[in-house]
Amino acid sequence: MSRGHWITSFASRPQAGCQQAPSPLASVRWEVGMARLGERLGLREPRSVLQTDSLDGPTRNRIWNVIEMVREHIREHIDWQIDESILQAIWMVHYEERLDELGHSSKAVARMKDDVVSGDWLAVLEVVESFVNQLDHPKTRTIRTQALDLFNLAFVRYLVGFRFVGTELVSVTDKEEIEQIAGALEATSGTTSRTHLDRALALLADKREPIYAKVISEAVGAVESEVRLLTGKNDLADGLKQLEAKGYAIHPALRGAWTKLYGYTSDAGGIRHALIRDDEVDEALAVYFLVSCSAFINLLRKVSASDRT
Repeated sequence: MSRGHWITSFASRPQAGCQQAPSPLASVRWEVGMARLGERLGLREPRSVLQTDSLDGPTRNRIWNVIEMVREHIREHIDWQIDESILQAIWMVHYEERLDELGHSSKAVARMKDDVVSGDWLAVLEVVESFVNQLDHPKTRTIRTQALDLFNLAFVRYLVGFRFVGTELVSVTDKEEIEQIAGALEATSGTTSRTHLDRALALLADKREPIYAKVISEAVGAVESEVRLLTGKNDLADGLKQLEAKGYAIHPALRGAWTKLYGYTSDAGGIRHALIRDDEVDEALAVYFLVSCSAFINLLRKVSASDRT
């Protein structure tokens, strides 16, 4: 479908001999990239402004609808007690309220809805992120993956300047950049490199107190860890030379570029020595380093895999 894209996620398959009501999302078509009739006829202006520090009404409605439908699917098709536990966790962890003051879970739902419908843009995204992170139950992890997709589809449809990468919301909207970061996260699962990447993402996602210099530090630390894993060398430049000595096909120009980039972050005035003030590093530079480091990790993984075969 060139003009649009739909998802009919969460459709439950009833077990043999069982009758189940259809999932609330089973018949919902979530369009992305499909212009409405008025836009196609030139009678209505299409969306063109990226939403970064505000969210309009239709965007908030879509976000809330995703939350509600995910919750309804959990209650109707998985276990209503899991939904109760999610709401209790959000009440205690996200809102930092006392559990004995919650009473009925509808109080937490009302608080969430008020933030999504009427709160500032940051409150909306923080509710979404908290909701997604509380879906980390063995029975809801598949649903969480689908929920992440649905939120990202909403962000694309309504030109929201954020995307989920893993379970973190970050100010990265370019599809290829997201794929590089997501690929590196998957490839480095269970390693120190993954720990550095997770920290970089968490720092980048912190819009209240962003520390972009540390994002760069963690991103470069992920590359260091990856090279150390492959060579045992603590220094990136030495590690890259060791990789070449072992027969890994790294183009000299690429090795030179990465050595210089590493030098920028590691010399006497470098970020890793904390002598560059954070106000000298903006979000764009932090994203550039995170994407670049992720891409290099992906390259190292591919090179090492091809050389082993």
